[in-house]
Amino acid sequence: VLEMVPKRKDKNLLRGNAWVDANTYLPHRVEGNFAWNPSWWVKNVNIVLRFGDASGMWLQTALEATGNVRILGQATVVSHDVNYEIREVVASAK
Repeated sequence: VLEMVPKRKDKNLLRGNAWVDANTYLPHRVEGNFAWNPSWWVKNVNIVLRFGDASGMWLQTALEATGNVRILGQATVVSHDVNYEIREVVASAK
């Protein structure tokens, strides 16, 4: 488990933890909050990213983000990849 601590002010950086495989150095999970609020409307955003193997490629396979939206309250976005399929690409000569 690695701790992520941003060294510069950037609204796209996360403060939190990353779970990395000790043998392959591939990330399995990243969880944290934005180091600085991305917007006046949204605050306290918590993000969880999950990674996994997809047909031989290591990709982000899930996302869950929860934040407090001013006036509206708590909002959650969830994304899970159901199936990756790699098809053969055939080039045509014209």
